[in-house]
Amino acid sequence: MDSILTEEHLLVKKNVSELARREFASRAAETDRTATFPWDNLKKLAQQGFTGMNVPEQYGGSGADVLNFVLAIEEIAKVCGSTALVLLAHHFATQGIVLAGSPEVKARFLPQLAKGEKLAAFAVHEPNSGCSHSAIESRALKENGRYHIRGSKFFVTSAGEADIYLVLVITDKSRGPDGFSLLLAEKGTPGMSFGKIYDRFGFRGTSGRDIYFENAPVPCENLLGREGDGLKLLGAIGSRFAMLGAAAISLGLTGGRGC
Repeated sequence: MDSILTEEHLLVKKNVSELARREFASRAAETDRTATFPWDNLKKLAQQGFTGMNVPEQYGGSGADVLNFVLAIEEIAKVCGSTALVLLAHHFATQGIVLAGSPEVKARFLPQLAKGEKLAAFAVHEPNSGCSHSAIESRALKENGRYHIRGSKFFVTSAGEADIYLVLVITDKSRGPDGFSLLLAEKGTPGMSFGKIYDRFGFRGTSGRDIYFENAPVPCENLLGREGDGLKLLGAIGSRFAMLGAAAISLGLTGGRGC
C-alpha cells in the first residue's frame, strides 16, 4: 500500500499514528469502559489540524485529499475506535457544508469546524428505515422563513455532544426521491432533545443516542443545496467519507490495540 502513498500521505500517517499512540492509547480502554466522550483527544487532533482536513484552506482547513483522511481514521482506530468514529462523523457532516452550503453558511460554520471549536455530526437513520435513506419519515414544514422538523433519528454518533447536525428530512413527499432535503440543526434548538446513550460495544465513547424533533425550527438558510437535493448529496458524501471511513475504522481495529 505504501507504494501509492506520496511523501505527504506518509507524513500524515506518521503524525497521526504518533499522536494516537502517545495521547490516546493509554486511556482508550477506560474511554470505552466508562463511556467517556473523547473531548481531550479531539482537542489534540484539532491542534494538529485533523478536524479540518476536508475543509478548504480559505476557511481554515488544510484541503487534504480523501486518502489523507482515510489514513488518519485508520491510524486513530488502531488505538481508539470511539475517537475514530466521532472524527468520521464530524468530517461526514462537514463535507455536506463544503459541497452544498451557501457562501454565508460556509463562512459561518466551516472555520469553527475546521479548528475544532465546534463539532459536527449527521442524523440520517431512523428506527424504521434501516440503511435505506429513502425510507425515513421525519418531515420539515417550511413556514415563515423556517423549516419546522418533526420526527426522530436513531443511534446518532456524538448526539448531545456535537454542536451542528446534518439532518435528512422529507420536505415534499409528493416528489418521491426528489422530496428529501438536508438541513443543519444546531444544538440548543427549541424542540430538539436527546435520548439515552446506547451501550455500543467498542464504541461506548461515541455518545450514540436518538434525537427527537418536535417542531424544531431551523432557518431556511441552513438548507444545503436546494430542496430535493438530500439523497443526491448523501450519495456524494457517503461514497467519499462514510463508506471509506467505515472501512478504515474496520481495518484499523483489526490491526490495532486498545478499544
